[in-house]
Amino acid sequence: FSTLETGEVLHCTLVIYLTMSNTTTNRNTPTPTVKRCGATRRIQTLKPEILAAIAKKLDDGSFYRGNDVAAVEKRLQIMTRAGAVQATSSGTAALQLALMAAGIGPGDEVIVPVMTFISTSFAVNAVGATPVFVDVSKDTMTIDVEAATQAVTNKTRAVVPVHMHGLSADMDSICKLAKVHNLIVIEDAAQALGCQDSQGHHLGTIGDYGCVSLWSGKSAGGLGDAGAVLARDAKEKEKLCSLANLGRGPNDGKYNHQRYGIRARLSEIDGAVIQIELQRLDEWIGARTDIARRYDEAFADLIQRGVVLGGPRPNQNAYYKYALCLPTSTACLEEALQEAGIETERIYPNLVPDQEPYKNGELDHRIDGTLAHARDSIDKFTCLPIYPELTKNEQELVIDAVKKFFTSQQSTLPRTVSELTTNDAQSVVSSSSRNESIEDCSSSNNESSKRSKTIGSLKDESIKLYGGLAKEFESSQISRLGWSSRDSQQKRFHQLLRFIDMGTNSKDDGGSEVGRKKISILDVGCGVGDLYEFLTETSSIAARCDLEYVGCDIVAENVLEARKRFQCRATSSNGVVGGANPLHPKFLAMDILDINGKDGAQRYDYVVASGIFAVDGHDYDAAVLSILHKMLGLCERSVIVNFLSSHAIPEARLPRYHYVEPGRVARLAGEVTSSFSIHHDGYSHKKNDMTLVLHHPAIGRN
Repeated sequence: FSTLETGEVLHCTLVIYLTMSNTTTNRNTPTPTVKRCGATRRIQTLKPEILAAIAKKLDDGSFYRGNDVAAVEKRLQIMTRAGAVQATSSGTAALQLALMAAGIGPGDEVIVPVMTFISTSFAVNAVGATPVFVDVSKDTMTIDVEAATQAVTNKTRAVVPVHMHGLSADMDSICKLAKVHNLIVIEDAAQALGCQDSQGHHLGTIGDYGCVSLWSGKSAGGLGDAGAVLARDAKEKEKLCSLANLGRGPNDGKYNHQRYGIRARLSEIDGAVIQIELQRLDEWIGARTDIARRYDEAFADLIQRGVVLGGPRPNQNAYYKYALCLPTSTACLEEALQEAGIETERIYPNLVPDQEPYKNGELDHRIDGTLAHARDSIDKFTCLPIYPELTKNEQELVIDAVKKFFTSQQSTLPRTVSELTTNDAQSVVSSSSRNESIEDCSSSNNESSKRSKTIGSLKDESIKLYGGLAKEFESSQISRLGWSSRDSQQKRFHQLLRFIDMGTNSKDDGGSEVGRKKISILDVGCGVGDLYEFLTETSSIAARCDLEYVGCDIVAENVLEARKRFQCRATSSNGVVGGANPLHPKFLAMDILDINGKDGAQRYDYVVASGIFAVDGHDYDAAVLSILHKMLGLCERSVIVNFLSSHAIPEARLPRYHYVEPGRVARLAGEVTSSFSIHHDGYSHKKNDMTLVLHHPAIGRN
């Protein structure tokens, strides 16, 4: 700069300033001001003590099996009143050690809840046993005792209840089950350190063994991974200590091993840090409880909107997490909080058997039951920031952001079932008699005002009719209604066939008979081919028409099962297989947006989307519009979307997808085509199905 004129220096400075200004982070995703976890702050606060403790260990040179690890074990034993405590290198190692100490191995089955961290089941596989996944309770997200009871076989040796978010599982019922069937109870108390049940028993000491995590992100922990096994029987200490130290006994040398064991000992440095934090655990749990109560008070009015707060039994909750459970997906809430600079966390976003090692058959396992509650709940709850270091101002930011979101959603959030009346139903369907259509009828200019008015009313009516209402029902009610029964499915398929029949009449306009017609159908979300089976074996359409059928599904397992079921081979390159009976369908493992056809490569008379309507990402409206445009581009006559609430399909395995409710899709239909209709069979508190028909612009209303 010394050789530059003043003006040139100013010019260079301005260029640098503008360059730096243009390389700032995306303003749409602000840096979070409220983190979901306070571990970093906690360690910074304790930094002087931690550094002093580490320096002491460095000076005395004792890094394993020293005084600090023994002190951690003693403190945990006094605090929990356990018979014996063995410190471990992680909570995962603690689970494996407990299973090994219990003698669990190959040929044994261990019942575990489907909603947990994968360490719970990995530990079972690690000892050669088979994890049996069962459903969770709708109220607490802990193991469903009835489901566990149904899963017991002559191979069952143990059950592992997992305490979620700091809240106890139903240990009384679990212990009764274990007594009846002579099972070992191993508590996974990774999230529940310091929590007690109604009788004052610490979680982790009620069963035969309890496993706690002392990972740095837990309520108290070290600088990395750490854990401990709690045993009810004091005699277990020697065995646990040996198993954690490669099978060596207390008096064995470095190269003497008495039994098979693993490397699972805790380091002295972590032991020193854990000691510092355990001294403050009661104080920290008190701070978490105070924040939880503040949240409960602030969000009390959300209960009438079907929101479940934090967790029941506040006096028996350590509040490791504070979860909000909504009647619908929490994706929009999470996005709104992120925009406000607040981090949230969903634990767990995927059920364990949906993880690849189990899906691809790498690890042995068994699924018992439908897992309906877990699948219904997995995308409905999110955890708000809750930790002792969370300031009052930050708590206020969280409260304000949550309230602001629900205020903005007030008009579209579903009401609870108890608020709905028969008058609601009658007012919605008053414009059309039972089994009639609510229609947007015309695309002509002279009816444009009527069309705009109708679309507006469709929006209001469809939201009232279908805006998430089915998600309010108890799973038991859905089961009684038979949503996923064969009879219900057949009714939906018959209704779908009515619309196809309109275009397959075998008489011309003059009433004269014409030859057999050729009908092509693209089945979007074909599943395992139920619609194909109905069309070819139950209905008469195959007898009246030459039917060409193509099914596509984004779930590859469904496609493989469909191909196997009908013993069909993928033949034609253009995706169409069919003709005379017996028909041989082609099933494609792909998403609707990947199907080529917009430019004339292949078109279908009817595009049918039967079942659920799921999209990925956060811009749901844009995604729905893309899908509707794509389906219209692939069809010659009509797109038929035959809805069924996703919660009626517990087998659905698309956890990262958002299930878009029928009302939302219907509201967007007017932006895609000027001619569409909504069909339903009236309305009651026990129904939530409808059919949306979008007619191709070339044929209008037909």
